[in-house]
Amino acid sequence: MVRRIDIDDATIGTWGAIASLMRTQMRNGIFENTVVTLSWSEEQPSLALGNYEDADQLDVDLVRENDVTAGRVYHSGGGGSGIFTPAIPLVLVYYRHDQHDKDENSLLKHFDELNGQANAAALQKVGLDGEYRSIGDAEVVLDDNRYKVMACAATNYPQSEYWAIVSSAIWDVPPQELSELMDEAIDMPKEKFEDKDTDSLTSRMRPISVILDDLGKDVSKNEMIDALVEENVKRLIGDDEEIVEAELADEEAEYIEQLTPFFESDPWIDRISTANLCREVPRNLEIGIAAYKSRKLIKASVVFDDDGTIYDVQFSGDFYFRPTLPITSTSVLDDLANAVTGLDPSNEDALESAIAEVFDQPSIEFPRIEPVDFVQPLVRATGNTQPVADYLDEN
Repeated sequence: MVRRIDIDDATIGTWGAIASLMRTQMRNGIFENTVVTLSWSEEQPSLALGNYEDADQLDVDLVRENDVTAGRVYHSGGGGSGIFTPAIPLVLVYYRHDQHDKDENSLLKHFDELNGQANAAALQKVGLDGEYRSIGDAEVVLDDNRYKVMACAATNYPQSEYWAIVSSAIWDVPPQELSELMDEAIDMPKEKFEDKDTDSLTSRMRPISVILDDLGKDVSKNEMIDALVEENVKRLIGDDEEIVEAELADEEAEYIEQLTPFFESDPWIDRISTANLCREVPRNLEIGIAAYKSRKLIKASVVFDDDGTIYDVQFSGDFYFRPTLPITSTSVLDDLANAVTGLDPSNEDALESAIAEVFDQPSIEFPRIEPVDFVQPLVRATGNTQPVADYLDEN
């Protein structure tokens, strides 16, 4: 049995609180397979950074001045920034998968064979030519053109049998003022758009409802959500699993209510921040910042010692990896930073070898990314430096 819980009027913090609740229940041995659908608040839309993106890219004050909730995503496995309004419903699947072999449990299996194909099947169920593009996007093919209509993410918790899957459908057009706010409030590295025909986060969206209307198909948003729930449960949990509508228990609702504000707070948003990195190092050192587009964007903020070696580094971006980071730690990103600290940034072989040791840990996986992809922004950062003190004055 899989319980389905529908939550209305959510903000970005609600999502984080739900993820934390599920993880707590997993840890305490009281978890049951659960699907949560989130419908966002019309009165209080949200604009949020991805799990691992640099907080310095987001103008939090500008977002809040426009009566929009600012936040950071939690436990989606990765991914980039987004607008969260009633036009973009979310389907979350939390479940136990008893296969412990890494190949069976890999992110690519969940993306490509399970979640990704489920989302493509859901689009086909409502009459669209849906396809999945590894890694993270579902697309509709129309008149030889491909339109992104959905994003997905997968991750597992440190207990490898527990998984969290996210499907975000672009059902309708977000209000124009929110799209404009997102483009103004988020300073995305130009490398983000190197492989795209746009330089805007929002211009890549093509709403499902618009495509359906153009094709003369009468499908409601709830029917689209139902298709996503059914197809993901079938592929992720089992063909014969019964989906039962349920409500949050009183203690679950109280937990979510109490924790929601944390995921919209400055300390949470700033958990990955170049400015915070600079505050922890001598102000007379130099910092270089550069990005590199692999399958996903990888950004490095690198502090250089007086002798030119790497004093400290922070990696950020919209890439995916497993296992997910706990609330109180940036563990895998710290492992990567520690691996290259003290190295000469001009020695690419040494950098790649050090990063490869982190990649080789059996519990870690970076789908569609290789160690050399993390080397590239480190090397590029040497050509774009300024004093740490200057960066702090500007930020």
